Amino acid sequence: MPKTIASGSDDNTVKLWNLEGKQLQTLKGHSNTVRSVAFSPDGKTIASGSDDNTVKLWNLEGKQLQTLKGHSNTVRSVTFSPDGGGQYQMPMPHLITEGLITKGNQKIPMYLLAQLITHGNGIAIASKHVGKELSVDTAKAHVLFNGLKSSKTPFTAAFTFPHVNQDFWIRYWLAAGGIDPDTDVKLVTVPAAQTVANMKTGSMDAFSTGDPWPYRIVKDKIGFLAALTAEIWKNHPEEYFALRGDWADKHPKATKALLKGVMEAQKWLDNFDNRKEAAQILAGRNYFNLPTPDILLEPYQGKYNMGDGRVINDKSKRYWLAAGGIDPDQDVDIKTIPPAQMVADLKAGSIDGYSVGEPWNIRAAFEGIGFTIATDLEIWLGHPGKVLGVREDWAAAYPNTHIALTKALLEACYYCSNPENADEIREILARQEYVSTDISYIQIEDPNNVTCSLDYPMQQYAHHQFYAESAINRPSRTEQIWMMTQLARWGETPFPRNWVEIVERVCRVGVFSTAAREIGLDISYSRQPIQLFDDTPFNTDDPIAYLNSLKMKRDFSVAQVIV
Repeated sequence: MPKTIASGSDDNTVKLWNLEGKQLQTLKGHSNTVRSVAFSPDGKTIASGSDDNTVKLWNLEGKQLQTLKGHSNTVRSVTFSPDGGGQYQMPMPHLITEGLITKGNQKIPMYLLAQLITHGNGIAIASKHVGKELSVDTAKAHVLFNGLKSSKTPFTAAFTFPHVNQDFWIRYWLAAGGIDPDTDVKLVTVPAAQTVANMKTGSMDAFSTGDPWPYRIVKDKIGFLAALTAEIWKNHPEEYFALRGDWADKHPKATKALLKGVMEAQKWLDNFDNRKEAAQILAGRNYFNLPTPDILLEPYQGKYNMGDGRVINDKSKRYWLAAGGIDPDQDVDIKTIPPAQMVADLKAGSIDGYSVGEPWNIRAAFEGIGFTIATDLEIWLGHPGKVLGVREDWAAAYPNTHIALTKALLEACYYCSNPENADEIREILARQEYVSTDISYIQIEDPNNVTCSLDYPMQQYAHHQFYAESAINRPSRTEQIWMMTQLARWGETPFPRNWVEIVERVCRVGVFSTAAREIGLDISYSRQPIQLFDDTPFNTDDPIAYLNSLKMKRDFSVAQVIV
C-alpha cells in the first residue's frame, strides 16, 4: 500500500493523508478528542483511542469496523499485537515468544535488544491507610490485611499488566511480609492513567505502576508511597526495547538504526541538564497530560516526597563527614547527582556542597558560586582514583591481549604525565564528547593551582598524577582491602570472610608486573601504609579489627563470598 499518515484531533476525527499532504479520508465516529491512532502491522486497519472512552477500528476507506467499549475514562494509547516491536515490560517479549499473551496463542519469536530504564515504579497507597504500618516491610501491617479480609472487603491492589513487572513488584512486596497475594488481598488489572482516579474514588487501596502515577497521588494529596521499587530491588530492570525476530532478521540495518536512535535518546535523557525539558515534554497533552511538569521533574531528579513524612534520596557515604563525627545517614541529606549537574544545582541553591573530580570544583570557584573546602589529597595523600578493570573470563581467554592493553595504558599514563603534552590533553578533554566544558577549567599540570576559597589564596597540589615512574599505576592490594572495609562500614556489602582470596583474585598484580617488565619499567615495590587525615590506623592484616575500632559505622556483617 502507498505510505499513509494518520492524525487524531480535538475535532473528534481521524484524518488520513499521503506523503504529499493530500487528504485522503476523514474518519468520523468519535464523540470527543482523538488521543491516539495506530496502524495494524499489515497497514490495512487503523485503531483510534478517544476521550469518549472507546477504541474504534477502521479500514483505509474510512469505514468503521468495530467499537471497543470497556474503559471508564480517556483512552490515551492504542497498539496492535506485537507483529513489529516496541517498548515492553519484562517478561513480555518472552511471553510473546511463547504465545502466552498473543491472539490465538500464536508464538511470535521476539528479539530483546535493549534495556530502556531502571527503577521508576512505586507502591502507592490510599490516604485512609496512613499510620497503619504500610511501608517496604509489609510484615508490620498484618493487622490491616487480616482485618479487611475478615470483613469481606479485602485489601484491593491494582497493577497495569498481568504477569509482568508491575504484577511482580506488588506480589513480591506482599509476599516478603507473609501476605499471600492470591488469598489475602484482591489483585486487579487497571490501566495506568486510571489508577489515580480509582484511588480518589476509594475503589482500591493500592496500585503498582510507573511514574508519574505513584507520585501524582502524593501531589494530589490522595495517597502516599509505601515503597519505591528501587527499595525492593536496587537498579532493577524495568522497560525493554524488543522487535519481532523475523522482522529484525529481514531488516538488519533498520534494526541497527532503531537501536542507535534508542541509545541516543537514552544518552540525552541521562543528562540531568535535559531532565527539565524531558519533564515538560512528557507532561504535555500528547503524553501523560499532567497539570504540572513538577510531577515528573522531582522523580527525574531522584527525589521523592513519599507522602507519609519520608523523603527518599539516593544515599552515599563519606569518610570525610564521619571523621568529624557527622553521621552521613542521619545528620546530612546526601544525594547522587551527575557531575555536570552539580555546578548548576549549587548555583540554584538546591545543594550545599558536592564531592566530585575536576573540572567541576575549579569551575564553581572560577564562576564565583562556591569554593573547595578540601581536596581529596588532604584526606588521603596518594589515594587511588580510577582503575582499569576487565572481566575475569575475558582475561583468561585473551591473556596476551590483556597484557598488551595494560602496556598501552602505561604508555598513555606516561604520555599524560609529560608537561609538554598538557595543552593537547586539555584540548581533547574539553571536547563535547568528553567533559564538554571550557578549556580554562581543565588544569592537569603537576603541580596545578586549586582554588580553595573565594577569599583565600590559591594553593598548589600535585593534583593529577598519571605515572610517577609507574609507581602510582601498580595495583595495590592494601588499597583494595581498605575499600572493602568502607563498603562494610556503611552497610553496603558484607565484609568477605575470605578477603585474602578475594583480593588475590581481583587485584592481578602479576599482569601489571609482566606488562611493566616488557616495556622496561622498574617494578620494585614495597607496601606503604595507608595514612588518612584523621590519623585512624588501618591494619591490613586484621581489617575486621579495624572495622570494630571505628566509632561511627553501621551494623556490618562478615560473610563468605563465593566467586
